[in-house]
Amino acid sequence: MNRDEFYQKLEEGDLEVTFEKKTDGSIRTMRCTANAPKTENLDQRKSSRPETLITVYDTEAKGWRSFYADNIKEVKPLGTNFSLLQE
Repeated sequence: MNRDEFYQKLEEGDLEVTFEKKTDGSIRTMRCTANAPKTENLDQRKSSRPETLITVYDTEAKGWRSFYADNIKEVKPLGTNFSLLQE
C-alpha cells in the first residue's frame, strides 16, 4: 500500500494500522484518524514529508505520529470515527 492509497482509506474512516518501526524493527499497532484537531493541518504535514512517510493523528496517544508506507503489515478499518469534543 502506498501513501496515497493509505490516505484514501483513512478518509473513509478511522483505521488500525500495524507496522514495523524503522528504528528498531519492533511491531507497533496504532489507531489513527483523518479527523484531527482543527489546529493541525494534515495537508501541510503530508506535503512537507518524503513520499513514503505517512503522518497520522494517533487517537490513543492524542498526537501526530509517522511511519513508512513500506513498513505497513496490516490495515483494518475501525467501526467508528474519532472526534474531539468541541465546546
